[in-house]
Amino acid sequence: MIKKILLFAPLFFFVCHINTAQNVGIDEPDPSEKLDVNGRVKAKGFKFTTYNVGGFASDAPIFSAVNNNQWHDMPGITRTFSLDEATTVISSYTFSGYTPAGSGYIIVRLVIDGVVGNSIISGYTTYSGLHCQQFSELSAGSHTIKVQYRTNSPFRTEIGDYMANYLQILVFGSN
Repeated sequence: MIKKILLFAPLFFFVCHINTAQNVGIDEPDPSEKLDVNGRVKAKGFKFTTYNVGGFASDAPIFSAVNNNQWHDMPGITRTFSLDEATTVISSYTFSGYTPAGSGYIIVRLVIDGVVGNSIISGYTTYSGLHCQQFSELSAGSHTIKVQYRTNSPFRTEIGDYMANYLQILVFGSN
């Protein structure tokens, strides 16, 4: 056992470096983060939080669009949360609805802290199913993520197995 420890001890000190700021580097001589790895990493168990707003089928909020071709907040599809530190956030939304006329369009977009992100359009069809996601780096503090729409047609949702009006936010790290 002592031979194994003596054999691997020099290898550990060669590969791992700790600088004066208490950062640890693995195969990285000058680590700039708490753990700075030069190479592939395999990890089990990481912390994340999921926020779900809205729902699918019978849990989807009923929605009737204001069809004046101006941007409106999707009713009930907004989430405000706070972060303790900067982190990566994945926001994903799904919307399905229909218009009896089968004409017109609907544009749905993601808005993070007042900044417009991804948007998607569906046009000139009776039924629309839209899904989009966005990766963001958010700073520490309070954040609001919401879904907005714009249409020139009377789109709406009703209770049904094909309906969705849903926002999911996946926050990596602590919050």
